[in-house]
Amino acid sequence: MQGAPVFDQLTLWENLVLAANGDTGAIAGIQKHFPFLNHPRSTLARQRADKLSGGQRYQLALAMSILKKPKMMVLDEPRAGLSPAATQDLYAILRSICAEQPVSIILIEQNGMLALDFCPTVHILQQGRTQVPLTDKTADRHSAIEQFWFHNTNNHLN
Repeated sequence: MQGAPVFDQLTLWENLVLAANGDTGAIAGIQKHFPFLNHPRSTLARQRADKLSGGQRYQLALAMSILKKPKMMVLDEPRAGLSPAATQDLYAILRSICAEQPVSIILIEQNGMLALDFCPTVHILQQGRTQVPLTDKTADRHSAIEQFWFHNTNNHLN
């Protein structure tokens, strides 16, 4: 989803219909997760995608992806270019979607603490290899990350 691929010349409604293969019921189900998309069809049919802010573009692209009913999504730095408020909104949306749909998310995120708060399983990678695997059963996941980053002599940041 990097780059928020939406069809700029189409309206918000047309983008959603295209992604949903015409299933307007699926669109209604996804709209509740995205406040800026939770408007009547007539409103969405008047606004073109090229007029959206970066955060809105990303949310539209995410909504379109979810309408495809994936079993797994790979999100590479989903907060890149988003304001802190838009980042909070994005992760709240992802949490609500994961609670309702059977979708696994592979999250690639530089902010380890943010990943810990979102993901039940976290793997800290270094040069493509897992250095620290953490699950939601790990006693103190935040301390484990700090221990790795600040006390690991093999860490390239030291």
